[in-house]
Amino acid sequence: MNFSQIELRKLEISVTSILKDLQQLLIQEWQRAQAVSLKALREPVTEIDIRVEKEIRGALAKLLPEAGFIVEEGDSLKGKEYQWVIDPIDQTKNFIGHIPLFYTQVALVYRDEPILGVILNPVSGQLFSASSGNGTKLNGETIIKNVKDTLSEALVDIDFGGNSEGVDWKMPALSALAQAAYRIRITGGAFAPYLITGGIDAFISLSEVTKIVDQMPRIILTRELGLTSEILDIGGRRVYLAGSKTVFDEIRKILTEMVVAKS
Repeated sequence: MNFSQIELRKLEISVTSILKDLQQLLIQEWQRAQAVSLKALREPVTEIDIRVEKEIRGALAKLLPEAGFIVEEGDSLKGKEYQWVIDPIDQTKNFIGHIPLFYTQVALVYRDEPILGVILNPVSGQLFSASSGNGTKLNGETIIKNVKDTLSEALVDIDFGGNSEGVDWKMPALSALAQAAYRIRITGGAFAPYLITGGIDAFISLSEVTKIVDQMPRIILTRELGLTSEILDIGGRRVYLAGSKTVFDEIRKILTEMVVAKS
């Protein structure tokens, strides 16, 4: 089954409605203290993560019964061609710490390529959405690309990754990027959705265990905006990179040179 552009837009609207219905619950839970457990080292999870994922999954199953699921907290169950990708609370540490930069994210993936994505910041009420051929929208209004086209003018946000993973090439890469870019921010991905608004001009995830649940919604949203957005293999290192084509190429060149120098 292949969806038409009109059918995808209808799905996009339905998914935005599902996430909007959870906005007040997410705000209320963000405002109170959370019971936190660890699903892995330095990977916290709360009861609301699990509850929200379950509610989204149930609603999406009704919307497209033939699709499988790739999820952050529960059990993934892949379908033949279509998969719903759900992250109930991206930036869980911000959520726990009462920082208003966390997101509920959903993507629809067809044969490993995202064709629909929705990201909600419950606190600001900003809801970013896109589907193939339908452009990128903020709260239902189409937005246009507003990023810098040269690295020397670009504000670059970086997810550096955890612990000492790959630090031998990441630190030289960070130094090179800091010298080449206008400004560097290291927010662990907290600013990533604001590439869509021009709040940042490029986003890099240097985490070699970058998660599909984090990146798939971002990929379709940025691509529909006319940006270049890819999960790359650079000398065996997995990197997610998004920005204008010229900035993307400049950053990829720097990262490639750093990886080669350390190999």
